[in-house]
Amino acid sequence: SPIVGIVASIQATEVIKLLLSIGTSLVGRLLLIDAKSMNIRTVALSRDPQCTVCRKDNLQRIAR
Repeated sequence: SPIVGIVASIQATEVIKLLLSIGTSLVGRLLLIDAKSMNIRTVALSRDPQCTVCRKDNLQRIAR
């Protein structure tokens, strides 16, 4: 479907931006796409300090 291609293109662009350290990435934000109305928006997300997966010290350990 066309929406799959759109999402894949956005994901590929995000990877390129992260690898080249250019532009503004979607880190910390959720991209919402309404394909019916073609509205695209982002929602800011924050880490839950109690979450065992996304807490800051766990992410630093994973990155090593």
